[in-house]
Amino acid sequence: MQTTHSRLLVGDGSLDVILGVVKSREMLVALLAERPLNIRASARSVPVVAIAADALDVLATLRDAAMTFALVCDQDGRLEGLVTLADLTKVVVGAGYTGRDGTAAVQREDRSWFLAGEMPVQKMADLIGILLPSERAYHTVSGFVLAAAGRMLQAGEVVEIQAWRREIVDLDGSHIDKLLLVSPVRAAISSATRRPGSGPLPW
Repeated sequence: MQTTHSRLLVGDGSLDVILGVVKSREMLVALLAERPLNIRASARSVPVVAIAADALDVLATLRDAAMTFALVCDQDGRLEGLVTLADLTKVVVGAGYTGRDGTAAVQREDRSWFLAGEMPVQKMADLIGILLPSERAYHTVSGFVLAAAGRMLQAGEVVEIQAWRREIVDLDGSHIDKLLLVSPVRAAISSATRRPGSGPLPW
């Protein structure tokens, strides 16, 4: 078997019934060690989204599943293909601000902002109206959030800085790749209307 893909879909007789996904590297290691292959048992579940799903909803699905791609099915449940985190990022930020360095930002209907970690921090400050210290060791949004938090962050964590909630959407190692900023007004409304025991906040 030859493939350039790091992960392979596993179907039950055909790809109409998806069992999950296996890592090609793990399969290779097992073969080289002459261990028996149990592909069905090795298959990991992969999120499935509807072909008409909203891009931000799919991003949330990938974040919750800790996966970088999802299967896309039509209204009858037939497999149409897959969508990756990179695909979604292009869709979400493509309609917003794009700087000369390729970084981007887009404002959503609820007044929150979806930002690239590499976006210049001064551009972010101008967009949301916050003040930055005149002397700082960071130049990007990622550096700003990490400096304010004072520690490494994980995907899904929420940090409040100058009344804005910042949710880490995606990481590249320890570097913040994408994050969501929720305005003070939106955050206050959500906190006030959230019922006790209703689970984590939806952003």
